[in-house]
Amino acid sequence: MRGGPAVRVTLGRTCSLVAVLVRRPGSIRVTMTEFRFEPGTADPVRLLHGGANLLVVNEGTVPHDMTILAAGHRLAKTGEVSPGGSSLLEVGNLPAGAYEIVCSQPGHVEAGMVGTIVAS
Repeated sequence: MRGGPAVRVTLGRTCSLVAVLVRRPGSIRVTMTEFRFEPGTADPVRLLHGGANLLVVNEGTVPHDMTILAAGHRLAKTGEVSPGGSSLLEVGNLPAGAYEIVCSQPGHVEAGMVGTIVAS
């Protein structure tokens, strides 16, 4: 499954938001590269009440994964995603709040591959 066109919304001189439209209704595309999540690292992934499917795509050159943590405890995780591959991660109905996302591959957290999911 591939993403559709990107939509950029400028919120001011120093802030913009990029959303990638995906073909599957209810899915949010999260791209992994060295060493970041987009959205996620600079801008949080935003989930609405009721959960969502995250289409996690590796556009990097090394394997990555995405793990969702709450207070250091794993809530959900993709398997290892090879370069050019993707994984669909079903995220249940998370209570409102902020959750950490990390790549658990050795050295990736230390390289800055962390981010945030905000559920509302």
